[in-house]
Amino acid sequence: MFVKDTIAVSRFTVTEQDLNYIGVLFGGKLLSEVDTALAQAAHKATTEKMVTGAVDKFRFIKQINLGETVTIKAQVSGVSKRSIEVLGQVYNDDDELSAYAILTFIILDKNAAAPEIIPETEFEKEMLGGYAKRAKVAKEFHNLVQEKLDLE
Repeated sequence: MFVKDTIAVSRFTVTEQDLNYIGVLFGGKLLSEVDTALAQAAHKATTEKMVTGAVDKFRFIKQINLGETVTIKAQVSGVSKRSIEVLGQVYNDDDELSAYAILTFIILDKNAAAPEIIPETEFEKEMLGGYAKRAKVAKEFHNLVQEKLDLE
């Protein structure tokens, strides 16, 4: 399966109930929408049941205002045994990058495996090529935190 086969696009319009106390899109609302959108890309890679295992990175770049239509573009950015990493890009009405996120989804069936994902563009090659390093760093950090939490 090619990276392009995993692309998912979703949109939503910011309403008053989506705003935070300073009148811009609440980050928690955006995270919820991003989680849903990125899960769609993961499900294009496999029909196995999955859960969000980690929000590896969530970076806010530009505020999003009331009435704007937010576009979330997602694609698989890495796979390992039962993990599927997905990159999501968030755009505002002016098609400006407003945020991006990397989430990891875990396949629940321990006998299932994530599919092979084939990159075509240079960006896709770099993205998938860097997955093992990103996963290793995340696992080391998780182990460190877990060790410290278990001590207390």
